[in-house]
Amino acid sequence: MKKALVTSCIALLMSGSANAGTIFSQSLTGAGLLSDGNVTTYESPVLNGSRLDYTSRSVSQGALLRWDILGASSYNDLTVNVQVNHDVLNAGDNDLYFALSDGVNFVAASRVDNGGGGIFLYDGAVNATPTPTPAFDGFINALSSLGPANPPVDFSVLLPSGGADATLLSASEGAATSGSFAYDRGLNTNNGLQLYLFGDGISEDYGINSITVSVDEADVSEPGALAVFGLGLFALGYIRRRRSV
Repeated sequence: MKKALVTSCIALLMSGSANAGTIFSQSLTGAGLLSDGNVTTYESPVLNGSRLDYTSRSVSQGALLRWDILGASSYNDLTVNVQVNHDVLNAGDNDLYFALSDGVNFVAASRVDNGGGGIFLYDGAVNATPTPTPAFDGFINALSSLGPANPPVDFSVLLPSGGADATLLSASEGAATSGSFAYDRGLNTNNGLQLYLFGDGISEDYGINSITVSVDEADVSEPGALAVFGLGLFALGYIRRRRSV
């Protein structure tokens, strides 16, 4: 009986604690994005070496691609890191949106080329059909005066469990790095997690060289499981005491 009780207590304790650490990490070139089964491409991209070129687009602010990162499950707080390496394929105003979504809402960063170049933050909802498009709530200017060049853009977002409002931890391009910002929307990551790339106007052309994504899950131990474990230790002590009387 004593051995069974110890085993049960340990099992309860282990079941109440999530494994911390990286639960997803992958980097795909344009060629990999075209061939990966978790990636859906839109607007008929053309493979140019290892880069995906999006030209002659037909949907204003339409999706270029959707990458299904996580399936539906029960998740603790998630920290998501995204790097997008892309090229502007025509001169002028080229705005590319990098959006994390639960299939309904999104939180996003955008590399905006007009006005000297900058990174803006957006949130809103996803209009799913016929081609996914974003319905924006508004924006925050996170970085400005970045110039016309397009080195890789990195951003890191905290997605709390339970769908509480997301937080941008940082956004950077080269040596320019923003501070943290609070979004006005959260994502229910238990429904899964997707990465969208949205273009802007149909006159804008983009080349996607690579995308890198990693997802870290927080380690959260359930107080209830710890309490059960403590109760089991108390029961063991009580049994031992009764036998010694």
